[in-house]
Amino acid sequence: MDHRHQMSLPEFYHGWDLARLRVQASIDMRLRDRAAGAVDGITKHLMGALAETAVAGALGLPWPTGVNTFHAEPDLAPNIEVRWRSRRDYELIVRDDDRQDCVFVLVTGAPPVMEIRGW
Repeated sequence: MDHRHQMSLPEFYHGWDLARLRVQASIDMRLRDRAAGAVDGITKHLMGALAETAVAGALGLPWPTGVNTFHAEPDLAPNIEVRWRSRRDYELIVRDDDRQDCVFVLVTGAPPVMEIRGW
């Protein structure tokens, strides 16, 4: 499945605001950023929130609102976890401590077009 989702301006702003809230909450809680690698943590938070919002928009689901829910709740109800990767040729990451009852969706791209690659 490859679906190119053209984000609306309200979707973009929602993702932006959600990322800002998540970054601030992480700073307030003095959490160490688990998102290491070629892309900095703030960018990963932003792109992750935008990817979640794009998948919700493409599937007709409510936009995500979770801040610091970690594994207590899926990214999108009822059971969808969204993973953004910076490159199209990167694989979907599913970790040992991820929820086993969820479907994981891979998203690449950057606003305004997010590519929902599959699950």
